[in-house]
Amino acid sequence: MKWIKSASGSAYQDYVLQDNEKTLLSLRYNSHTGTLRLKAGNIKRLLMLDTLQPAKIKIGFLNEYGITVGGLSFTDGKANSGTIRMNEYSYHYILSAAEGAAIRIYDSADNKLRVHGVLSPLQGMGIININNEQCFANEMYTPLVAGLLWYISINEISPAAAM
Repeated sequence: MKWIKSASGSAYQDYVLQDNEKTLLSLRYNSHTGTLRLKAGNIKRLLMLDTLQPAKIKIGFLNEYGITVGGLSFTDGKANSGTIRMNEYSYHYILSAAEGAAIRIYDSADNKLRVHGVLSPLQGMGIININNEQCFANEMYTPLVAGLLWYISINEISPAAAM
């Protein structure tokens, strides 16, 4: 699986998640409104990204009705690892700038690796050093992780699926 940037405008960016030329997920992020439009097959969802605590330590995912359906909590305030909840599922993720935007997603219940791959749109851009640790400063970081986790939560992906 891989993310491909398909379009962008002054306020939005479009990406598609593909696997062997088949589109699995379409994602549109509007940075002005903080909304994320997702479509996988016939399933559509609008998520609003809402900062719930200061310093963007926790980001809530609200559906189109304003109901919280998940959230993203960063480990020790660092965006490169944390816990993400989507619907009734909970995952732990680690994103490594040193490995070229490699992401590992583990099921929180049994700690099994669910996905290991690369968030290709983040490669080579938006990397900053914080306390001698490389971190992503790209605004698409949270929307891409949220979109991927939403897709995982509505589909069965075999453990360690390649991205």
